[in-house]
Amino acid sequence: MINMLTPSGAGPLASALQRRPLLALDFDGTVSPLVPDPDAARIAPEVPPLLENLARRMPVALVSGRGLADLRKRASVPGVTLIGNHGNEWDEPRPQAASAQQARARAIADWTQQLAAPLAALGQGIAFEVKTQSLSVHYRLMPDPAAARQRLLDIAATLRPVPTLLEGKSVLNLLAPGLVTKYEAVAELVERHHCGTAIFLGDDITDEHVFEKAPPHWIGVRVWDLEVGRDAGSSHARYAVDGVDGVIALLRRIDSLTNL
Repeated sequence: MINMLTPSGAGPLASALQRRPLLALDFDGTVSPLVPDPDAARIAPEVPPLLENLARRMPVALVSGRGLADLRKRASVPGVTLIGNHGNEWDEPRPQAASAQQARARAIADWTQQLAAPLAALGQGIAFEVKTQSLSVHYRLMPDPAAARQRLLDIAATLRPVPTLLEGKSVLNLLAPGLVTKYEAVAELVERHHCGTAIFLGDDITDEHVFEKAPPHWIGVRVWDLEVGRDAGSSHARYAVDGVDGVIALLRRIDSLTNL
């Protein structure tokens, strides 16, 4: 895996910038430092002005697992498209069948009711987030996160309709039937904006859908959590940076290369 900020990453980056790229980034752990309480997350102060500048030269998007309303509160930047719920909530007009939305809303309501008692039985340390098209159960603060994860998987297996499970860092996401992943969202943005390639940065397991499915000419950049460490064999991305500071450094490099 190549560090994007080294000389070995300079050539691929320059080539991508010549092809009118889409620049897309995850939120938590990418432009916002990871924190134990998801509600306490804040975008790094250096990031909004960089993204605003870059959005004048190329399409820029934040593609997060957070709900769109939540993302808007934390990262509303002029010119930057916001996409929440793992690629399923857009702040741009997007055709979508009303009946499908209603069916997913019913599934979310059913799951919320089915989960109330089992999650309460797990005790303190569980954070339950209801979104319009999915649910997220955070277990980072549980005394035994590994045991909590297994118990949540067991509970999720009893839900009807059966959810699509999407695991992140100490979070289990339950997606309603028919939802897409971040990859499909990024691919749609590339097509919509007639981009020649995409530069995508992310740190989480959910971002691996983009890295794994991306065409060879896309630039996938894994953001390593330095507290956990890095393992080159654990990601499908070909490139990497270290932490939110590495993301900021890369954004500054892109800014300088395109500010000609």
